[in-house]
Amino acid sequence: MKYKKINIPIYNQVLHIVISEDAEKEIKDINKKFYCEFDNYDFAGYSIGINRHNLLLINNKNIPDEAFKISVISHEAFHITNFISKRIGIHPDVNNDEPQAYLLSWIVEETIKFMTNEK
Repeated sequence: MKYKKINIPIYNQVLHIVISEDAEKEIKDINKKFYCEFDNYDFAGYSIGINRHNLLLINNKNIPDEAFKISVISHEAFHITNFISKRIGIHPDVNNDEPQAYLLSWIVEETIKFMTNEK
């Protein structure tokens, strides 16, 4: 399991990224970082937001290829963007969605950089 905690600039929020090889086998380690209560482990990605903490969990066991992994990261990052937007009072606006788009792209970029060990 790989784990990284990142402060999200401007929004006073925290992003917790967990990359698990098998979430079912690593649940005790995952719960040391961020409590999760799973009914089953048949997922590729998972996200949750509690207070100012946001978890993006990738379960590599259920990811067949890199293209799917990128779509899972984007999917979970979208959920986190919505958690944060709701929490801090950003209202979705189809005529001005830049705040959400920037936050979404930042979360995706940070996750991919962490997964590929970039600085």
